[in-house]
Order: sequence, then structure tokens, then C-alpha cells
Amino acid sequence: MGFDKLVATDLPNVCELLAENVAGNGIQVAALPWGDEHAVTSVIIDEHLDDHMGVRLTHIVCCDLVYFPHLLAPLLRTLLALTTRFPDVQLLFACKCTCDHNASFADSTCSTDKMRSMTKEQPFWAAVGMWFELERVQTPGGRGDDLFLFISLRKPTTRGWVVPEGDSELLNGVGLPSRAGADTFDCMLMMDIGC
Repeated sequence: MGFDKLVATDLPNVCELLAENVAGNGIQVAALPWGDEHAVTSVIIDEHLDDHMGVRLTHIVCCDLVYFPHLLAPLLRTLLALTTRFPDVQLLFACKCTCDHNASFADSTCSTDKMRSMTKEQPFWAAVGMWFELERVQTPGGRGDDLFLFISLRKPTTRGWVVPEGDSELLNGVGLPSRAGADTFDCMLMMDIGC
């Protein structure tokens, strides 16, 4: 029989501050540099998510993550590693978007604290769509709200796929049996802004 456990992750140099911020809330802190297979296996899985103790990863909450283009592929690699080990884990992506309805789609931006370029993020969201099912969750504000929430599950057909070694290949779906779903995020965004 399992029990609930919440593990907050960040880079090693930030974990001390993160631990101070969550102290007293029953939240554990672990270093998880994206793309570091050793960290995924030894730190997260072995130390915090031990199947023998009844602790399984059920949800990954991803907020305010996608803003440095060089981290997109390592983030995706980490999500793929976790969903390979825990294939039924649900991902929740939260993105606050501000769309200028008078701008072209390429100029639309997603932001939380900073304005972000969709053209920089598009390869990440295209790759996510190839590997994961994306389902938009309607927020209380309804259509046109600037908060985008997506629930994602790993596509069963991708479980046997080999993850491309190069970052560019991973983000562009090079060598994958199918690129189906690469336009899912774009379509959802376009339908929401009414273009």
C-alpha cells in the first residue's frame, strides 16, 4: 500500500533555498539537473520513488519551465526518462500566455515573469506532442483566458521508441517512426486565440 509524497526538484545550487521555502510542509527536495540520467535514476527514483516501499510517481507538475532554449531538450529527456520508468504518470503543464491578437502567430508570447517567444518554445512543444498526448484543461476564465493548462500522458506507441541522442534531433523528431502530434500545441493555441 502506497502513501503520498511530494518531491520538489531544482538545480543543486538552488536546493538549499528551495528546502528553506518548503520547510515544515512535508515536501522533500532533490536535485534534478535536466538531462542528467544519473540524477533521474539514482536521486529521484532510488532515493525518493522506491517501488519496494510502495512509492510510485503518479504526477509531474511542470510550471514556469520553458524559457531557455538550450534547456528544452534536457527537460524533454528528463520527462522521457521518468515516463519510461513510470509509464502511467500524468504530466501537468502550466503556461501563462499573453497573445497579442493583432500580431502574427510567431509573435505571440507565453509568459509568467518574462515575455517569452513562441518561436523559441515551438520546437519543445512540437516534440512534446510527438511523445505525449496533450489535452487542454479549461480554466475558470474559459476560452481566451491567458492560463494554459495541459494534462499529458506518454503515448503508448512511443514506449519502444529510441530517444535520439542529439538535442536537435530530439526536438525535431529525427529518426522517430512518426511525427504525429507535432502540431498539437500550435493547433490548441490557434484555436484559443481565434485565428
